[in-house]
Amino acid sequence: LKSITEQTNLEEFLYEAEAAEKDFVAEKQNIQVIIQQVANSTSISQEKERELLEKIENNKLLATVPRRSMSAKELHQLESQSFLEWRRNLAKYYISWPHNRLEEDYLMTPFEKNLDFWRQLWRVIERSDVLVQIVDARNPLLFRSPDLERYVKEVGEDKKNLLVLNKSDLLSKEQRAAWVEYFEAEKLDFVFFSATLAAEKLENADCVSEEVANDKTKILDAFELTEFFKNFSQQISNNSEQKTVGLIGYPNVGKSSTINAMAGEKKVGVAATPGKTKHFQTIILDSELCLLDCPGLVLPSFATTKAELVVNGILPVDQLRDSLGPS
Repeated sequence: LKSITEQTNLEEFLYEAEAAEKDFVAEKQNIQVIIQQVANSTSISQEKERELLEKIENNKLLATVPRRSMSAKELHQLESQSFLEWRRNLAKYYISWPHNRLEEDYLMTPFEKNLDFWRQLWRVIERSDVLVQIVDARNPLLFRSPDLERYVKEVGEDKKNLLVLNKSDLLSKEQRAAWVEYFEAEKLDFVFFSATLAAEKLENADCVSEEVANDKTKILDAFELTEFFKNFSQQISNNSEQKTVGLIGYPNVGKSSTINAMAGEKKVGVAATPGKTKHFQTIILDSELCLLDCPGLVLPSFATTKAELVVNGILPVDQLRDSLGPS
């Protein structure tokens, strides 16, 4: 299973033709040369960036998550048609990098174009009682998908959403306090976590946390995160004693490392290159809690440059195709 976030115009055209089940015939001796202007997409002023960020905020509802068809009849075809419709809708706002600036002059980011990856997400959402978005604590709003949270509620009103801010050890306590204030104002459930610190604590069992247990800025360890998941999932009223928690996140936010820390051993593969997990995996921690690890997904979003995605670890550096035009 290979993640696809970049496609040439020809690949995009062929995919749409195949998904729509349409045949096409090439016209011979009808050659057109299309020249694209080089976009100076990696160098913008601070004033321009502030302007773009304001426009992104006003249009963030355009960055949606594709819905799975709920009909069991001809499911494969219905999923493909639904996915194609979603891609066509986003195509109004997206042009291949590095020339994908909209008329408003900001960027729609590359996003996952492999339908099989989205099928993994749909199945994880359907099976889970709690959907956890694991985000990078240094830039959580870039990694959080509000539309994904809405979709979870569409699938099941009783399902819960939760944010886990991984890599929280890279934030100061003052920064964590600022995020506490923000997320509480937004009425979002969240916890701070660090897979790195959790792994170190497993190796050094004698180390003691100096943070107060009821401090909302506290960085939970693996045991505390597991207990939090158990208590949080008890809000859901179903007959199952074992609750299922689905873990979703961008590539390289530390999702697999979080699972390994909670399990106390290596359960899923971890790599420096984003996108190690390819299929959703089931990890049974105990009789009370089961984890579903969804492959890392690059969700539709907006950014000022593609370099921002590479710097944030969302895309591998070998996918950087931005060209710097003459100033």
